[in-house]
Amino acid sequence: MAVVECKNVSIRYITGDFKAIGLKEYVKALNLIEENIENDPCLNFYKAKVYYEQEKYDEAEKFCLKAIDNLKNIPQQNQYYLYYHFLGQIFDKTHKSDQAIINAYKQCIKLCPEFVDAYIEIAKIHMNYAKYSNALTILQTAYKIVNNDTQRQSEIKLRLYIVMVKALN
Repeated sequence: MAVVECKNVSIRYITGDFKAIGLKEYVKALNLIEENIENDPCLNFYKAKVYYEQEKYDEAEKFCLKAIDNLKNIPQQNQYYLYYHFLGQIFDKTHKSDQAIINAYKQCIKLCPEFVDAYIEIAKIHMNYAKYSNALTILQTAYKIVNNDTQRQSEIKLRLYIVMVKALN
């Protein structure tokens, strides 16, 4: 099992992996998390992930936004691009406006321009509204980014073909 550390608290504590830890240790860890969560983007992010998995999307959104807000105090924010990608996923589940979803993915791209999944998500939104030209442009950008990854290129090529076929119908 992969273990992610946040201020000496293992992610398996947060997710409740009772096979790997005892109940007393789990409760102790939860208390430690609650004491440290206020200003820790990592702990807030993982708490958001847990709520998301439980389909408690409003709580997931609350803690993801808190994690992002905590990033203001961190000089190297670009490593947190996944926080914005996850926020886009939460916004999608909570039926936020498409512009809010796109903005989350654009922030992700701003922090990590080579993360093609964010481009793909934006392209999907454009396809939902038959904005095939926009979707094609975005997917072409993503295709250029993954120029040495044949598996990702194949995935994006397939998406490009789907957009073109839909545009022709």
